[in-house]
Amino acid sequence: ITLIGAVFCTILWIVYVTTQTEGTVDDWFLGLKLSIAILSSVIPAAMPVVTATVLAVGSQEIAKEKALVQRLSAIEEMAGMEILCSDKTGTLTKNILELNPNEIVAEPGYSNADVLLYAALASNLEHPEPIDKAVTSVADMGRHKTFKVEEMIPFDPVNKKVISTVVDRNGNRMRVLKGAPHIIMHLTANDPTDEARQEQIINGKASRGLRTLGVAIEQSPPVDPQDVHDVGVCKLVGYISLFDPPRDDTKETIELAKALGVEVKMITGDQQAIGIETAKMLGMGINICGQDVWKVDTNTKPFLNAPDFTEFCRSVNGFAGVYPEHKFKVVEALMKHGDLIGMTGDGVNDAPALKLSTVGIAVAGATEAAKGAADITLLEPGLRTIVTAIMLSRQIYRRIEAYIMYRISSSIFLQLVFWLGIVAFKFQMPTFVVLIISGINDITIMACSKDNVPTAEKPLHWDMLKTVYIGLIIGCGSTIASIIVLGLVDPESGTQIWWGGFGLDELANDPVGKGQVVCTMFIVIGLLIEYNYMLCRARKLWFIWDEHTTCKPHIIVIIPVVAACLLEIFLCVYWPKNGSFGGGGFMSGLAIDQGQGVAWIQVIILAIYCYLWAQVIDGFKWLFYVIYDGKEAGTWGLSQEQLDAKQRLADMKVKKHTEMVTRQGLDQHIQDQRQQINAEIRRQSASNLGHVGGGFAAAPGPDGGIMQLSSFSHNQRQQAMAAARAGSGLPGGQPDAVTQKRIASLEKTLADQQAAAKAMDEKMASMEAKIAQLLELASERVAANELLAELGQ
Repeated sequence: ITLIGAVFCTILWIVYVTTQTEGTVDDWFLGLKLSIAILSSVIPAAMPVVTATVLAVGSQEIAKEKALVQRLSAIEEMAGMEILCSDKTGTLTKNILELNPNEIVAEPGYSNADVLLYAALASNLEHPEPIDKAVTSVADMGRHKTFKVEEMIPFDPVNKKVISTVVDRNGNRMRVLKGAPHIIMHLTANDPTDEARQEQIINGKASRGLRTLGVAIEQSPPVDPQDVHDVGVCKLVGYISLFDPPRDDTKETIELAKALGVEVKMITGDQQAIGIETAKMLGMGINICGQDVWKVDTNTKPFLNAPDFTEFCRSVNGFAGVYPEHKFKVVEALMKHGDLIGMTGDGVNDAPALKLSTVGIAVAGATEAAKGAADITLLEPGLRTIVTAIMLSRQIYRRIEAYIMYRISSSIFLQLVFWLGIVAFKFQMPTFVVLIISGINDITIMACSKDNVPTAEKPLHWDMLKTVYIGLIIGCGSTIASIIVLGLVDPESGTQIWWGGFGLDELANDPVGKGQVVCTMFIVIGLLIEYNYMLCRARKLWFIWDEHTTCKPHIIVIIPVVAACLLEIFLCVYWPKNGSFGGGGFMSGLAIDQGQGVAWIQVIILAIYCYLWAQVIDGFKWLFYVIYDGKEAGTWGLSQEQLDAKQRLADMKVKKHTEMVTRQGLDQHIQDQRQQINAEIRRQSASNLGHVGGGFAAAPGPDGGIMQLSSFSHNQRQQAMAAARAGSGLPGGQPDAVTQKRIASLEKTLADQQAAAKAMDEKMASMEAKIAQLLELASERVAANELLAELGQ
C-alpha cells in the first residue's frame, strides 16, 4: 500500500506542478505538501497500533477465561490451529486419583498394607503430588513413622520412578522404588515367565482404565552410588492401581473442538491400554499407538502402514507411553505437513516441544521452564479453557481481518479520489481537510477491538488475495460515488446541476462557493469511509445478522461511528467562512450565504446518497463472497441437486475416514490379544515342562523356549522345546484350569474382534461403492448441465 501510494503521490505532485500556469517555487512546495498529506492518509500508520490494541484487548478477554497470553501473535496462530496435542492427566482427566485397596496386587510374603506402606515411603509428604495424596490417604501412616527417610529422588519423565532411601527401626537401610509399571517390571522380573506374569497384571488393570504403579525395594543399596538413578537387584513388593476419572465436561468439549475443526490427539506417558480406555470414555478415536512405535526409525519410508512418519502421526489418534523427546518428534512431524499445531506440557523436558509447536500451552501447575517456553499459560486445568481460548482467538482474528480490509479499502479510496480529483478535474483538496478525515477515521476505528464477531466454524488462515479484492471493491465503489458528486458540484466540470437545483448559480463561482465545494466533498468522503467499516465487518449484507457470519455491531462500535458522522455533518454545515489551517486552500461551511435550512437539506441529501451507494457497494461485495467462496469450496455453478450430492459425498468420506481409523485401532487390539494368548501359552508351557517326569528341570529362555533340560533324551528335549515354542500340547502335562479359562476368554475376545473387523470391512466396502456411485452421479449431472448449455447456445 505504501509503495503504490508513493508512486501515485509522486505522479500527483508532477501533474499538480505542471498544471499550474506560473510554476513558481511556492507551487512546487505546495504540490509537495499536498502529495505528502495524501500519502500520510494512505499509509496504514495506525495499523500496528490498532492490531496491537485488538490483540491486547483480546488477550484480556482470554485472561478472563483463565488463560494468560504471553505472546500476542499467538492469538492469530491459535485461530488457525488444526491439531491440538493434549496431555491426558490433568487436562482430559481430573488428576484426582482414587486408590482402591481391593485392586492392590501384593507379591507372596507381602500384604496389601505392606504395598501401601512402601508406596507411602516413596511419596512426598511436604509437597504431595496427586499420586502421593492418593497413597497416603489409605496407607498406615503410623507404621510410616517407624522409618526414617534419608533421601528422596523425585519422579522425572525420563526415569519414570521415585527412589527413596529409608532406614527402619533396626537400622536396616534400603531403597524403595515407586514408578511406572514397565520400569519396575524390568527391574524386578527374574525371568521371562515372571515378566509375562507381571505384564499380564499390568495389562489387565490397564484394560479397565486403571493406572498401575509398581512398588519395589533394593535391600542392599550402595552407600554412595555414582548415579543416584542406577539401582541394583530389586525385589517386587506389588502393584497399586489408581483411577483418574475423565473431567465431567471433557467429552462435550472434545465434541465442540471437533465441530470447530480442531482434532484433539492424546499424548500421554501412561500405558497404551489406559489411553485407549480413556479415549473410549471420551468418544475419541481409539487408534492410540504404544511404545513399539518408537522402536522404528522415524526417518524410515514407508513408516509402518503410512508413507512416512508425518502421515502416520496424522492418521493416528494419539500416542501412549511417550517420553518428552517423543513429544518433540510428533510436533515436528505434524508441522512438516504445514498444519498449525498446539501442544500442552508442564515439565522442564516438555519445553522443547512447547517451543517448537505453533502454539505452546503450559497447563496449570507447569514448571517455570515450561511457562517460559509456552505462548499461553493456563491458570485452570482442563481442556475447556483451551477450546474457549480457540473460540475467542477466532473472534479476535476476525476483528483484525475486518480492520485490515477496511484499512486497504480506505487507502485505495483516498488515493484514487484525490488523484482523480486533481488529474481529471483540477480540483485541489486542502491538506488540512485530508488530515481531518484521516484523524477522525483513525480514532473511530480503534473501537473495532470491542466489536461483536461470531466464532468461525473452522480454522482461519490469512487469504490476502481475498482481502485485497474486497478492499478494491469497496475502495473503487466509494471512489465512483465521490467522483460523481464532484462532477455535479465542481463548477470547473461545466455543470450547474447541484447549485442550480438550489438556485445558487451565482454562489458557485465566488470564493465562498469554491470553499463549499470542498466542504461538500469533505462530507461525502467522510461519510463513505465511516460506512465502509460496516461493510468490511460483514460477509453478507451488513444489516443481515445471522450469528454465523455477522453479528450485530457492539454499542462501543456504533457510538464512535455515529459520533464521527455527526461531527463531520456539523463541521460541514458550520465551518467558518474560508477557514484554513496552514495555507494551501480553504473550506467554507454550507450554511454561509445559503442559510441553515438549505444547508441541512443538502447535507441530508448527501447523507442519503452515501448510504444508498454503500448498499450498492455492499451488494457487489456480497456477490464476490458468494463467487469466491463457492469456487474455493468447488460449489460455484452447481445445481441444488449437485450441491446435495457433493455434501453427501463429503459426509461419506468423513465416515469412511472415521471407520478406517477405528479399524486401525481394532487391528491393534487383535494383535494385542494374540500376543496375550501366546504369552499365556508360553508361560503355562514352561510351567508344565518343570513338572513332566521325575528329575526334569527347565528354565525359560529369552524367546519363551528352554534354557536347560535334564533327565530326558535328546529327542524328548527337542520335542519339549518345539512344543513349548509352538504353544501346543506338552508331554506329561496340560494347562491348569485357571489358565485354560483365561486363554478361552482371550480367544473369545479375539474371535469377537475378528468378527467385528470382518463386519467393518464389509461396511467400508459398501461405503466405497456408495462413494463411487455419488461421484458418477455428480459427474453425470455436470455433463448433463454442460450438454444443456451447449444446446441452449
